[in-house]
Amino acid sequence: MPGARVWSNLVLPGSGLLADGFTVRGTLLLTIFVVSAALALVAPALAEPEHVSRVRNWGLVVAMLTALLSFAEAWRQARRRRIDPERVRELHRIVAKSYLTNDKQARAQAEALVAAAPEEPGAHRIFALVARAAKDEAAALRAEATAAAIEARSRST
Repeated sequence: MPGARVWSNLVLPGSGLLADGFTVRGTLLLTIFVVSAALALVAPALAEPEHVSRVRNWGLVVAMLTALLSFAEAWRQARRRRIDPERVRELHRIVAKSYLTNDKQARAQAEALVAAAPEEPGAHRIFALVARAAKDEAAALRAEATAAAIEARSRST
């Protein structure tokens, strides 16, 4: 069940994202919502009488779509950040042991680690190490690029 910050994005799109630290997304969605809601409210003063209902409807549609998009993004962010630290530690231990003993299951276990902690750069770096040991340089480079992108995002927010 999503928390209050996720639901707040339906009432005031972008507000929950701003509260969670997603400044750019939250500000963009909040601005689009305010402008479209204002357009719907002041349509009679801005549009010709025969176009008032069309302008008002477009403003309301854009405002509602912004609210839904904001809610969906907040829900996605809330789901992404759920990490079971105990499970991740256990997977780290298993992957490290498998890697050090040249176990054939190391890659599958490293993939499980990445799935359990997709926003943790360390998981991607360990996967890169295991992939490189399995002579899969392309997968190793992708994993390192993902880890670098996650670290860059965490520094920017």
